[in-house]
Amino acid sequence: MSLAGPLYQRKDYMKLVLQPDKIMLEDVRSKYMSKTIFFYEFIWDTPTANPQVEVLEARLKASMPALSFSVVMSSLKTRPVASQRTPKSVSFKYRHTAEVEVTRA
Repeated sequence: MSLAGPLYQRKDYMKLVLQPDKIMLEDVRSKYMSKTIFFYEFIWDTPTANPQVEVLEARLKASMPALSFSVVMSSLKTRPVASQRTPKSVSFKYRHTAEVEVTRA
């Protein structure tokens, strides 16, 4: 499903904006929309168990000042993810999933 609302066609841009902070945005999905409030499901990876919520919100707000971003903390879920790069090399990261409220500032 493509993104609707204020984040329409901005997923790749958000990935690029968050990358310097080692926040790897994996997916964004539209959840609920009204005339003024939009809820999306964000899925992102970080190298540590810290979801870096404050950094995510601040970086997105700075790059899109017309919008306000707020992670719904009660929806935040974190789980470790292991990926095998070579037969002898395994890397670990943490996958975070949460609803994010987006409003027009």
